[in-house]
This record gives sequence, structure tokens and C-alpha cells, in this order.
Amino acid sequence: MEKYELNKFILDYDNKINELGKTLNIGSIDKEINELESKSNDVNFWTDRDNALKIVERLNELKTKYNDFKNIKDKFIDIKDIVESNDEEM
Repeated sequence: MEKYELNKFILDYDNKINELGKTLNIGSIDKEINELESKSNDVNFWTDRDNALKIVERLNELKTKYNDFKNIKDKFIDIKDIVESNDEEM
């Protein structure tokens, strides 16, 4: 694969990952995680056990989505950095 093709490929995937983040609404997920964590730290959180369990379940679901996306993005950034450092060495 030529340097130009590789750079285009990386740019395309960078755009796709950013679009995926928008589609998943990662900013809102992060905000909701923070709100639910704040609720779960309240001293009366477990007073309503059923509601507390729903909050914990939702929190775990959101954290999984957020962390899965973050891992994909981080791995892509690592690949991008490797390619860029190889470009600089050439």
C-alpha cells in the first residue's frame, strides 16, 4: 500500500470512528455516567433498593458502551501514531 493510500485509509477510518462516537452519543453517555455515579454516591442511595439496582444496571450498561468505544478509539490512535512515526522516519 502506498503512503498516500495508507494516509487516506487512516483519515477515512478516523472520520468513521468520530461518526460512530456521534451516533452512539458518547458525550451524552459520559454525562449520564457522571450523573448516575453522583446519585449512587448519595448516602440514601440504597433506601429504594429496586431503583438503586436499576441505576446500577444502567450505569454498568453505559460504562460498557463508553469503554468499548474508548478502547476502539485508543487502539486506532495507537495505530495512527505508529504510521505517523514511520512516515517521519522515511
